[in-house]
Amino acid sequence: MADGPDLTLLRQRIREIERRVGGGAPPPLPSDLGARVDQLEREVAEVAAMLARVEPMIARIDATVPGAATKAELERLRAQVAAQLAEKPSKVYLWGLALLLLLAAIAAPRVAALLG
Repeated sequence: MADGPDLTLLRQRIREIERRVGGGAPPPLPSDLGARVDQLEREVAEVAAMLARVEPMIARIDATVPGAATKAELERLRAQVAAQLAEKPSKVYLWGLALLLLLAAIAAPRVAALLG
């Protein structure tokens, strides 16, 4: 038996891969590469033209709405409004107060008659 591991299978696998790849040579270029590059250049030119048309539109929109609030600003405002509303009396409290005033208005003449 040899001193190291048997590398026969590994060497065989490397030879198979080299045969498939072609001995390390780069793969051949597709025959339609020139046409594909030409198409790509046309499409890039179209994209550049479209961006040139869109850029002034974006600048106009940005100039039209300079005071538009960001999401963070809206969240801050929502928190402020919620805090201010929390300080206000609730509907139940206001209805209770109205009922108490109504009872006082109804009872006032009777109390005055009793005292007077």
